Amino acid sequence: MSEQRASGVTGGDPIEVRPMEAGDLEAGLRLAGAAGWNQRIDDWRLVHTMSPGANFVAIFENRLVGTTVTVNYGNRVSWIAMVLVDPALRRRGIATRLMAAALGALAGSETIKLDATPAGREVYLRLGFVDEGVVTRLQTPAAPPPAARPAGIRPMTPADWQAVLALDERVFGTLRAALLPGLFHLAPGYAWVAEGRSGLEGFCLGRPGMRGEYLGPVTALGVEAARELALAAFGAMGGKPALVDVPEWQPEFQSWLKGRGFEEQRTFARMRKGPEAYPGLPASVFGIAGPEFG
Repeated sequence: MSEQRASGVTGGDPIEVRPMEAGDLEAGLRLAGAAGWNQRIDDWRLVHTMSPGANFVAIFENRLVGTTVTVNYGNRVSWIAMVLVDPALRRRGIATRLMAAALGALAGSETIKLDATPAGREVYLRLGFVDEGVVTRLQTPAAPPPAARPAGIRPMTPADWQAVLALDERVFGTLRAALLPGLFHLAPGYAWVAEGRSGLEGFCLGRPGMRGEYLGPVTALGVEAARELALAAFGAMGGKPALVDVPEWQPEFQSWLKGRGFEEQRTFARMRKGPEAYPGLPASVFGIAGPEFG
């Protein structure tokens, strides 16, 4: 590769795209904060740990001006997220180049997905992604208070991992063995399971955020279990602002949240490149793990 191509010089404008390093995380977080996103540094560390060498930054004049990260779930389904570009340098092809680097890193994956903002969706359509549906972010200024928990709703423990990972693999479509324990360690108090006569019927996880405590994923075999899991997690949030991203195919769960003070904040377009070879059980997804993770 020539020095010109390696440095990313186009039209006399040197923008370098290179793998993300641990020292880049704070600058990436500042870009996310300026965009109004909810991530904290722990989220960036988690995804960086999960995908070493497969996350990328854009550098201009020795300054980080763009990011993107990837998560590869066993070369079955992979995720692209945190596509951020400094507002002063947009419309110069930086997002497209970051996406090209991410797609190259995921070349062995059968299916690549992402949750796009309205502005980002146009970039991804040009790259061959297609729409799958809409995810709506619901937010409240104060999480619902603790409520009486029915039998079967209890805190998650490490002893639950085998059953939790097995259910998640059925529902998500592929194994997320690194992600779920990583999320658990960010906020064990937001992690709950629902048990029934046949065993595990659902679980939820959550984590702190810059603008609200995040609930997700919420995975359950029925809406009643999803509601009870959500109430247990919300009750542990101490009245802080809270948010959850709910797929459009869960209107009953969305309505229930709105009845408890949640309002629509924004939407994401779930998009896919490649076949839907591992659809999982979408009807059991009440809250996603986040646009960062799927």
